[in-house]
Amino acid sequence: QAEDGIRDPLWSRGLGDVYKRQVNAQQVQNPNTAGGALPAGTTPSVIMEGKVFLSFSPNPIGKGQQLLVNVWSIPAPGANRAHTGYTVTFTKPDGTKDVIGPFNSFVADGTNWFSYTPDQAGNWTVQFTYPGDYYPTGRYVNGVLNNSAPAGASFMDQRDYPSTWYK
Repeated sequence: QAEDGIRDPLWSRGLGDVYKRQVNAQQVQNPNTAGGALPAGTTPSVIMEGKVFLSFSPNPIGKGQQLLVNVWSIPAPGANRAHTGYTVTFTKPDGTKDVIGPFNSFVADGTNWFSYTPDQAGNWTVQFTYPGDYYPTGRYVNGVLNNSAPAGASFMDQRDYPSTWYK
């Protein structure tokens, strides 16, 4: 979670163009990406204790100027898998919220980014949440569980992964 002041443009050092408030994570979201909640009664073979991070720039920034937001998690999900359920919540000075997400990480590296344009001057809070992901045992191709894919079917690693819970 981060907090900082959004300043009126006259006193801001922030850079960027004015963008529409509708923002999306920078990738096409695949509804078949194979991460998700840990099913009740399931004991995964591997449990990964992770951390999530958020950065944004410029800081400080002026009202109506573009903010670049980067999110990532460690450990990354690994070749051919993507984390799901990333959410970034902006709380404005007047207490209203803009929620971006849920969206997925890029395949393999656990990252994503988007642009956001503050529309009020004052102190804001930014929070990044990730609920965790369970991946069943199997072979993943571009983030999708595909046990029928032959080894070497794409340029990325085609090994079988053990069931894994990232929390």
